[in-house]
Amino acid sequence: MAHDGMSNTAPPDGQGPQLILVGDSHVKALHAGCMAHGIPAAMLKSGGIHWNAGKIRVFAPRRARSPVLPALTPDIRTLEQTLGHSDIFDSGLPVIASVGFHCGHLARAFGAEGHIAWPPPEDLSDAERQESLFASGALVAAFVENQRAPHFALLKYIARKCPLTVILPPRAPKNAHKIRFRHNIDVLTATIAERMRDMGLAVYDPNAEFAGPGELLPWDWVEEDGFHGTTAYGTEVIGRLVSRGALAPAQTGTREPAP
Repeated sequence: MAHDGMSNTAPPDGQGPQLILVGDSHVKALHAGCMAHGIPAAMLKSGGIHWNAGKIRVFAPRRARSPVLPALTPDIRTLEQTLGHSDIFDSGLPVIASVGFHCGHLARAFGAEGHIAWPPPEDLSDAERQESLFASGALVAAFVENQRAPHFALLKYIARKCPLTVILPPRAPKNAHKIRFRHNIDVLTATIAERMRDMGLAVYDPNAEFAGPGELLPWDWVEEDGFHGTTAYGTEVIGRLVSRGALAPAQTGTREPAP
């Protein structure tokens, strides 16, 4: 499989990075948002399929090595050299993560035998309700823990060393017509976010601000694939984080966000 990890270890104007972006394909829009705000950022990005492969490695503290996702190893090694640390998180730089969700993958496995998370969606027909296998909140939580324990361990590790903010993925229009699938994605996402908050992690949900409760993001914020946020979306998310104090404004070379 082709390596789709990407890093931005040489920010514009020769500046060192002021934050680290790590996660799946959704960090691409966030990276564009950082660039628009003049914030030099290092990006470690790999597709959700790699994050779901069960290969996240978090080493014991005494080893002083960066946690590794094999698909990102070359980029991590480059960033270690750039930052001058054998563990990139020893830099203490703020970290924005899109890690642990990838709920399209999770929902396929969860719903493979027809399970629907309880409570069911309101627009589920009576006939579908009779045919459905409903899964309790406890079952959903246990499923999430089983599938996402390595992701939680990685985030907990990062949070011990750096200011960390986890960003929920866009609630985008793709799969909106698949009622069961969309519902399971939403419940799994909410369950994962709740688990992260219970761990004491800072979690930011752009959907809560950019769309109404239970609504999808408008197409203006979404790429043509119906799944990923646009550069404008990423710029707005980063701007909100700066305004909330979760991120510092650009320290050098500050410029206004691109229109």
